[in-house]
Amino acid sequence: MISASKIFLIGAGYIGGEILDLLLAEKYQVTALVRREAHAAELQALGASTVLGSLDDGDLLAQQASQSHIVIHSATADHQQRAEPGQKAIYIHTSGASELSDDAKGAFKSDKIAIVLPPAIYGVGSRGNRLSIQFPTMARWVKKHGFAGHVGKGLSTWLLVHVADIAGGYLTILQWLEQSSSTDSITANPYFFGAAEIGKALHAAGKLSLQNQGQSRRSCMVGKLGWQPKEKSTQRSLSEDEIPIILKEETFSGYAAPVAFGAN
Repeated sequence: MISASKIFLIGAGYIGGEILDLLLAEKYQVTALVRREAHAAELQALGASTVLGSLDDGDLLAQQASQSHIVIHSATADHQQRAEPGQKAIYIHTSGASELSDDAKGAFKSDKIAIVLPPAIYGVGSRGNRLSIQFPTMARWVKKHGFAGHVGKGLSTWLLVHVADIAGGYLTILQWLEQSSSTDSITANPYFFGAAEIGKALHAAGKLSLQNQGQSRRSCMVGKLGWQPKEKSTQRSLSEDEIPIILKEETFSGYAAPVAFGAN
């Protein structure tokens, strides 16, 4: 696909960096919000434009959004600032399952909005050995204390998706939104969960006694658009990629805040 669409990418860290690579490969014109000049230089070398700023720079966000056809927000989902495009645009936002409990009043309207609610994310980012939070945190705890524990009988399940697969999901949703009408039934219910096919595969393999009754049942929306997970399983990713990185760590001083905006 050759695209002339201008995209403003808010957050080019763990998830956003993977999304950026896919967008550039598809010839989108991407401007990324970054906080450090060194990170800006890295992304510019890849072919992206950059602006220096943070999620607190409301005027900057609004200006960049108004100049873009598409806004993808892959930074922290808890920040309250909003950028309102001044033209017809596509807005893709990253959040979590708690998004469904927000007391939204429908005060803000855009032509096309998609909200991506991924489950726990695993895998190593393509640049800088970026890791997710949940599994590395548990691995560091086990490394520190010398044993792996669990609550109760350890029968609980967790929905998971590889960072490269969730980035592919963003691209699938974006390219579908570019072709869809604002009255499409999926556009009218713009929540895309990212683990349906993984949940189905684990259930079929006998690893899950029941398919999850919340996220997994709804997540097939992105599957309907043609998305399929392709990356390593959780176990392979942990043993081959993440654990070796964690074992080499001499110290760990905690996560930068906000975590979802990336260490850069």
